[in-house]
Amino acid sequence: MGKENNINKTWKGKLLDQYRMIIVNEKTFEEQFYFRLSRLNLIILLILLISSIMTGTFFLISSTPVKEFIPGYPSSELRLEAIKNTFLLDSIIDITKKQDKFLESIKSALLGENDETIIEEYKSKINLNESLLYFVKSNEKRHNIFGLWSVKLIDTLEKDLVDNNYRKVEKWADKIGVKIINIKNDKFDSFFNINTKADLEDANKLLKEYKND
Repeated sequence: MGKENNINKTWKGKLLDQYRMIIVNEKTFEEQFYFRLSRLNLIILLILLISSIMTGTFFLISSTPVKEFIPGYPSSELRLEAIKNTFLLDSIIDITKKQDKFLESIKSALLGENDETIIEEYKSKINLNESLLYFVKSNEKRHNIFGLWSVKLIDTLEKDLVDNNYRKVEKWADKIGVKIINIKNDKFDSFFNINTKADLEDANKLLKEYKND
């Protein structure tokens, strides 16, 4: 037991033993300065020095462009490109959602109650013996691009386009003898036509009123 205590004291003593380091002039051997150190002081100084180097290196890499030279670390250009692509992807997703909503709206517009299409509803209102061409009329306005055309008009249409230079649907329909399918809607025109910014604003107002109802 006493031997172990002596060993411990010897080990601690060696750590605490003081040593003098003297700097002398090589020519005159004059003492310039000196300082005292122990093994414990030297160990502490080394730990502090290594810690300072590691801390400085960490901050140097983290707060300067030096980190871009680390293999596998993305450069500023790559990060900016990734952010840009993220925004583009979000925009594409938004556009896709809007297109899906638009397609659903078109589908809903074409489907009536009991899964009966508007076309089938209109077909029940026409008589092909009276005319082969029917246009929709709503709120006292005829819509020349909404209607039912008989395929029997193909040859006549081709001839009038090529030989007679008919280019306006309205004039050609009047020549053929178009009939009308009257559509009534007390709230708004089901075939509201949007050509200008003002028309779009009016359409948005009508849509809000319709949703509120």
